[in-house]
Amino acid sequence: MQSLISKITIEPHLITAYPSEELSEFLNEPLFIHSEQINLSNTPEDIACLPFIYNIAPIVWRLGGDWRAPQLSYAAAENLELVRMGMAELWPDYEWNGKIHGAATASKQSSNKPALLFSGGLDSTFSAMQLVKQKPTLITIHGGRDLQLADENAWVSVERATAKFATTHQLDSIQIKSNFTSTLTERVDQLCPGLPASWWASIQHGLGLAGVAAPVMFAAGNNELYISATHTTGHQAGWGSHPKLDGVLNWTAAKANHFGYDHDRTQKIQALADLAENNHYPIPELIVCTRRNRQGNCMRCPKCLRTMGSVLVNDLDPEKFGFELNKNDAKSHLMGSIPASIKVTDNEIFAWKSISKHAVENLGSKPDPFMKWLAKLDLSKKPGFFERLFASK
Repeated sequence: MQSLISKITIEPHLITAYPSEELSEFLNEPLFIHSEQINLSNTPEDIACLPFIYNIAPIVWRLGGDWRAPQLSYAAAENLELVRMGMAELWPDYEWNGKIHGAATASKQSSNKPALLFSGGLDSTFSAMQLVKQKPTLITIHGGRDLQLADENAWVSVERATAKFATTHQLDSIQIKSNFTSTLTERVDQLCPGLPASWWASIQHGLGLAGVAAPVMFAAGNNELYISATHTTGHQAGWGSHPKLDGVLNWTAAKANHFGYDHDRTQKIQALADLAENNHYPIPELIVCTRRNRQGNCMRCPKCLRTMGSVLVNDLDPEKFGFELNKNDAKSHLMGSIPASIKVTDNEIFAWKSISKHAVENLGSKPDPFMKWLAKLDLSKKPGFFERLFASK
């Protein structure tokens, strides 16, 4: 049986897991998590190992064989079998035959408080507004592919947005830094050739983020982690965060909850506006931009464009959601940008099809040209279809 971890060190604000020799080609340095806001000294090993185990699990599932992790609890290892089956169902073109064996006794949580992964984007802000009366601890993780360790500008912007939201709603917030993506070598990308998106997006991020959060949650007294859904029930393709992956995670001290899968992004926008109005909250400004400078939303990247689409199809003001364009200018901007300035992928087709469906529902008796254009939009059509649409706008 092969080994996963050679050793773990637990310090007041730092936990580091050192990979075994068998995994050296997949990691270029030990995997760490770091938080100055909370004392990690008393973290039991079955919790301290989870940042490593949950990020490395898909790798060893692909490699096959039996893998030993004596630090991992037996219960958490058995739970990972459910996740492995979910991965096999979502990505049936690849074999996921490796198995992780734990041996430790599972630690239990004595407190009862939820935590929420929070980035200031639409999905996590929707979750936070839905759960605000439960007073979740907001956990922001610096080190994912969309918020990289080297990207200090992005981190400052997200910290500022998180602090503003936490202060407004009187919530606790904790920041974590981790190298859980940068430590992975290019060898990982060769495990599943032909993925429609990166290893991070397609395979890693739901499990990986939950693992990084687990020790901090234990120290903060959180027994449930809410992970915001990217997609909704109509999305058929595989994705790295899903009810069958992070949605079934349970390591005894806490469990994960894949939240918001019943709302698409357009419904989330409307829900934010309704929650703000009904509870006399301000509409939160969103950080959705995929451009790395994060000095506000660029309004040109695919995520900015489709979020503005969801705002406009609900006849809401983009400026109130963090975009520097009024309603009329935003409509013109979208009509001139879609699909000319984005790469048409399955995810983009799905996202805009959902927005178009809402446009059809909202046409009314006297639809404006933008809503009519949006109702006809279909990214799966040939380019000539869009040329005719643009010509007729």
